[in-house]
Amino acid sequence: MTSKKKIAISLAVSLLLALLAGIAFVSTWPSRTMTVIETLPQALEAIINEEQQLREELRPIRGEARLLVFAIDGLGRDEMSDILSSDSAPHTREFVGSASRGDSATYERAYLAPQTLTVLPSSTISAWATIFTGADPGDTGIPGNEFFVREQGRFYAFAPTSVASRKHALEAVNDGLLNDLIEVPTLYEQLDLRAHVSMSQVYRGADIFTISDSAILKFITNTATSPAAQEGEIERGPYAALDAESFDSISDAWEDHGLPDIQVVYLPGSTEARPSKTVGSPF
Repeated sequence: MTSKKKIAISLAVSLLLALLAGIAFVSTWPSRTMTVIETLPQALEAIINEEQQLREELRPIRGEARLLVFAIDGLGRDEMSDILSSDSAPHTREFVGSASRGDSATYERAYLAPQTLTVLPSSTISAWATIFTGADPGDTGIPGNEFFVREQGRFYAFAPTSVASRKHALEAVNDGLLNDLIEVPTLYEQLDLRAHVSMSQVYRGADIFTISDSAILKFITNTATSPAAQEGEIERGPYAALDAESFDSISDAWEDHGLPDIQVVYLPGSTEARPSKTVGSPF
């Protein structure tokens, strides 16, 4: 890993915080089975490079005020406000700056949208598709974590609960499977600016996509759907590794390609593991 340079920049920071409870549409399709990735070698074969250049020619960097989006799965606005008013996430508090007097939504370098509500039901995949397109689930074509597309005769499980397979979760980040299903333009296609995306399943139209392969393997294969997680016992170690390694990948992309106009930092996880309760978290 190359040494990281200290970069002094002015960032216009937007914190998009959707309260994502992860309530999935639970359906069973006994006539359809999917390959289960059960071992680490199988999962390693499914993971590709930590960085993907999504466009043959990268967009030029505009170089004016930039947008940094922290997309924190499972973290609500109220919880974030509590964190910023405490000492549990000092790096984040220093980064966003002080809150305006009499305005709990506006900080020096951040804004916590007070009127934002998630989709109903609050399914993670459906909510993120809405956030990164600005369209309702009825328009995005992504109604939940699991869903059946009648026209294709196919069942998708991007955050599986009724099936054991993680196949579609891996294909979402490796092959853009979720992107292929979204029926409206994404944020990156609408703005047409240099955009880097870290770990989000929605990245169609961006220039660079980064992912921490070893950490995402721990998350997909061990943490998100493990028996302990299902019973509410959160394994925080993989989440801490996931956070730290994803920031390394982002920094490497900055060194190689410059600072983008838009940087999305998606941090998947559980409310119980984010961010102040996670030992070793960069927050």
